[in-house]
This record gives sequence, structure tokens and C-alpha cells, in this order.
Amino acid sequence: MNLPASLLLLVGATVANAQSFLSAAGARPELSQFRQLLTSRPNLAAALTSSDNNGNRTVMAPNNDAFTNYFRYTGQNIESLQSNDLKDLVEYHSLNGALSSSDLAQPNGLAASTGLTDPTYNNLGLGSNGAAEGQKVFVGSGSGGPSQQQARTIALYAQSGLVSNSSINPIDAKWDYGLFHIVDNFFVLPQNQTNTMAAYGVTSFIDALNQTNLTSTFNDQSNFTSFPPINLAFANRTLSTSALAATLQRHATNSSAYTNQFRDGELFYSYNGYPIRVSVVNGSIYLNDAKLIAGNFITKNGAMHVLDRIMGFLNTTTNVTTPADGTLIASTTLAPILPPASTSTSNRTATTTRPSTPAQVTTNAASLISMPQYQMSIVSVVFLALGAVLFR
Repeated sequence: MNLPASLLLLVGATVANAQSFLSAAGARPELSQFRQLLTSRPNLAAALTSSDNNGNRTVMAPNNDAFTNYFRYTGQNIESLQSNDLKDLVEYHSLNGALSSSDLAQPNGLAASTGLTDPTYNNLGLGSNGAAEGQKVFVGSGSGGPSQQQARTIALYAQSGLVSNSSINPIDAKWDYGLFHIVDNFFVLPQNQTNTMAAYGVTSFIDALNQTNLTSTFNDQSNFTSFPPINLAFANRTLSTSALAATLQRHATNSSAYTNQFRDGELFYSYNGYPIRVSVVNGSIYLNDAKLIAGNFITKNGAMHVLDRIMGFLNTTTNVTTPADGTLIASTTLAPILPPASTSTSNRTATTTRPSTPAQVTTNAASLISMPQYQMSIVSVVFLALGAVLFR
């Protein structure tokens, strides 16, 4: 069978550009296993060249340690993944645009779009150009990492699914389609909200979602962000089912919100229409009176951030927040008195109908990402990821 000349040219161009990355990576012995993986499966090499509108990509190339770590954590080689999942994983390691080390090292972090658009792991919906929005990884600097010991040595890191992190060696290496850097762990393909909550350990919020039949709402909505409080906040809850449901929905918004987007004084609305004021106090982000203690956990449909308490109710006229029911407060120490808020209003509007009782939020856009307050080991995270991928 004779292939059309145009098709032959297209295939040749794809292989040539993919080979360009393989050639460039050949100068890095620590990438030998990644090169071997791409060489053995041409469709994976082609996945790197599914470029954005500008034809630029940034590959976060897993080093040999990443292959070793994956086997250590899961007992299986990365090659054992199903073909589609392996292709998705390679696409997830391919960021949109040519991002240099200075581009990655943003003071407030960077929610970077990737080539991953498979709806199995991406429910972000369509972007402004009408095309599928690429799934995100959150790149941060400084205090992130799966452990306090590791955090002290990580300058840049990428946060992916199931509360997982990879440290970045920003080498600014060039290839035909852009740049590449090196990471020490494979990214974890994003899972739904409740699996991500379980990975962090906010199980009381999951129990409450099950009790109020809101699990599917949190998991299935496109472009969605949750703000679950720590378990202690729900330890003694005495709310009725309807009041509990309202409380849970106050801790979510119908957009993908990452901390680099938050601005001091910004006002946005919860999933059920309560106001949330973002405040930055002494470098910390508050949503009304609740402190954001860990955040930018990537989920299939957006993001998850963890709060230190149930958010109080914000009166947007007086800018005063009334704490939630005392039995639901995680700590007897209230948040600091917040400065007067600006009148800026975010376009993240959950609903056009707002309840008369004001509700929540004061947060900042600092580089709050994967904090050292992990409540499970990275080993457990990767086991969860493997199970979700292989046995879904």
C-alpha cells in the first residue's frame, strides 16, 4: 500500500523532531532509561511533539532515579503501565511553551498547562480558544516537597496528582521544540477530588460528602476547586444533613483556582454562592478566617487546598467574618484581624444567586504549594496512583 507523500512527510517530521529530543537527551547519561523508553515506543516519542499553538514544549524528563523510585514504590516497572496510560504520562511530562528556569521560578508559583487532555485524567473542560484545556502541574520553589528533610534541598519542584512531588533540576537544555529539565520522580496522573483528599488525609470531609450525597458533585464537576478543612474541624460536627451539605458546598468553587491566581482583597464565591474574601496576612493566605495550610494539589477536575478550620461567614458590607459553629472550629485561636479588603471581584462566580447570609474567604497568592505537612508517605501516594491507573 502506497502512503500519500504528505503523510510520509508528516510522519518523517514527527520522527525527526522526536529524535531531536532523543539526541539532545543523549548528552545526559542520567536520562538513559527515559531515552530507551521513548526509543522502544515511537508513539511515546511522538507524544512529546504534540505542540501548543506556538509549537513550543518543555519536557520534564524523568531521570534514571525516577525509574528506580517507581519500581521501589510500586514493585513494577513503568513499562508495565497500559499503553494509553503510558502515553498520557509522557504527555503529562510535556508542558506547554518553552519554559526556562526563570519562567518556572515564579515567586507565587506557576500552574503550568501540559499536553495531557485525555478525559480519563482531565476534566478541566475547554480553554478560551475552544480547545481542551491541558491538565496542570504546579511548579513551586522553596518549602515544597514530600518531607521536611527533602524540602530543605529542593529549589524547584513540580506537584502533580495525588499529593505527589518531583524535584526539578532546571538545566535549560534545548531541543527543536523548546527546552527540557530533569525531574527525579514520575508525575502521578491526577485522580478525582475524594481520592486526592484521601491521599492527603482529610477523611472527615470525605465522610461528610458521602453522608450528604455530594461525592459525585465534587468529583464530576468540570473546573472545580475544593477547600476541605483538616479532620479536627469536623471531629464534633452536630449539623443537620442539609446544613452540613451547605457547609461542604461553601468549601468549593466552580473554577480551577491555584494560589498563584489569588490576590489580596479578591472576592469570589463558593459553589453555593457565599462570598469568599482572599487575604494575605504576614505571608499567609486566608479564606475569610480560615488559613490555607497546604494547597495546589492537582485533581482531575481542578485543584484541592486544605484549610485549618471551617470557614466563617463573611459580611461583604462590613468585611467582618463571623466564625462558623464553635463545634466545627478546628482551633480556639482565631485568625488575625484582617485589613480592609479591596473591592476587586474575581470572575470566579459560582452562581448568580447569592444567599443573604454572607460566607467565606481571605487568601493570598503566595507560593503555597505542596507543604511539608504531608499526612501520608510518597510511597503510599504512588501505590494509590498505581492502583487507580491499573485497576480503575
